[in-house]
Amino acid sequence: MSTLTLSLSALVLICAAFPTQLIRVASMALAGAGATQRARMEQWGMPVLAGAMAALAWAVAPLPAANPMPQWSLWLAIAVVLGLAAPLWEIALGYGNALIRRQRVNRVALHGYAPSRFGAVASVCVVAACEELIFRRIGIDLLVSNLAWPVWAAIAITSVFYGLNHLYFGWLTVSQKILTGAVYGALYVISGHALLVPLVAHVVHNIVVLTIVPRWGGRA
Repeated sequence: MSTLTLSLSALVLICAAFPTQLIRVASMALAGAGATQRARMEQWGMPVLAGAMAALAWAVAPLPAANPMPQWSLWLAIAVVLGLAAPLWEIALGYGNALIRRQRVNRVALHGYAPSRFGAVASVCVVAACEELIFRRIGIDLLVSNLAWPVWAAIAITSVFYGLNHLYFGWLTVSQKILTGAVYGALYVISGHALLVPLVAHVVHNIVVLTIVPRWGGRA
């Protein structure tokens, strides 16, 4: 494999890894703005920036050909089930962390204020699609096909990067997302590198977090 291809692959992975963190950090810098203005910046800025980064990475990445649709349609049902289950194992990890720290858990709180519920759902669905394209389709395929990494190592490193992409929410969230990223990465590989499978799981996961989890007595 040529040095140019290796360098380009590494460059794509590095540059595409943390698109949404830029918006989150920028929103924190708006000290004089109200919570609504900062939330709106995150809500609409994140999908725009994530989409731009995903499109650029897709355009320049030397990717092998792949079919985004699974050959076995039951994979989509499995993706829905895992998407529904993902908030449960993330919450369980949070409870486990609280038990270790001997902290009392009074409520589930996965996300902060969103100025528009519909807008928030639309935003996270777009971001989910971009993240799956970046971390699963581009990340795993570049590492395995172009850089000759073992599949398990590619899933592991892309899951860590996916977790760190949520550092804005704290280290507990990073650990939760590393676990979820590993599940989505394994789902992508086992389903035959069909991007639609982890994408469906991720979108279902985000919709559950924004629409169902708040009804458990926590905040969304």
